[in-house]
Amino acid sequence: MVQQTSENVEECVRTRGIKHKKLALYHPETNGVVEHFIKVLKESLEQSLVFSVAWESKMRKKVQEYPLTPHSSLSVSPFQLFKGRLPSSETVPRWVNGKRKGEDDSAGNVDMSKEKEKEEMVRRKELYDEQKAVKKTLWK
Repeated sequence: MVQQTSENVEECVRTRGIKHKKLALYHPETNGVVEHFIKVLKESLEQSLVFSVAWESKMRKKVQEYPLTPHSSLSVSPFQLFKGRLPSSETVPRWVNGKRKGEDDSAGNVDMSKEKEKEEMVRRKELYDEQKAVKKTLWK
């Protein structure tokens, strides 16, 4: 079976001079990036369960935040690397009591400047690092 890639991915890889390796399908051990993402997601959900937060909403939030969080080895987020810019305020979810701002009438719709967006991304990375440090053994 041949692995498919979109034209956007192929163009991104080609313009950045990245050597794109296609992996064997249905063999998770060969894809460390996905395995790392699943590990991070499990750790985040673990924290949610410890603090009695609904895991479904927390998982949705973490899946949306992951590509927007700066990577430790790159110092930028996967979103920034792929798009070449910071995410807009529409891309970054703003959560208030489990709801995105704009869905909650009292929250309003805040348009952050690029500087504020960068500060928000750093704050999220710091929060993620703190949560990772408090790792519990629920998933073992």
